Amino acid sequence: MGAIFCCGILVAIPIGFLIGSLILRAAVWISNKILGPRQGSFDEDEYEDEEEVTGSRRRSIPQPTIGQGMMVVLLYAIINFGAQMMVKAAMIGAAAPALVRGGVEILAALIGMPISFLVMAWMCTALLPTSFGRACLVVLFYFLICTTLATVIVVGLIMLGVAGGFGR
Repeated sequence: MGAIFCCGILVAIPIGFLIGSLILRAAVWISNKILGPRQGSFDEDEYEDEEEVTGSRRRSIPQPTIGQGMMVVLLYAIINFGAQMMVKAAMIGAAAPALVRGGVEILAALIGMPISFLVMAWMCTALLPTSFGRACLVVLFYFLICTTLATVIVVGLIMLGVAGGFGR
């Protein structure tokens, strides 16, 4: 039983990072659509001055490869896990007795959401050559896509459960 669980985890984790990478790529694509077209089309061979070429590229966010996206998601997950643990420890350490019975996780998630947003934006700024403002736009769409997918999955599972209950 344990071996099956371990094998399942070893398959599920890379698939999760792949899905996260694809969502990140979609968020970058949507952000680039909102930012508009590049300031000017160019052919790198036509320009001898490197500043002109990079100046015309600054408007768009570079699309990460699948591997780069998986690395961003992996590092985000590790750093975000540590930040969430610190928030929970601080809340429990602050002796909030009314929250000890399970409310700590919910409140920590709500408090940790802005921290999570900033961590992901920082990761995108560091690993994708883009500004912090554009990284925030990417992260906004990343969170919106993830929230939408989670909502669709939960509603679908609820509907399956409700529909399955009608047959009894």
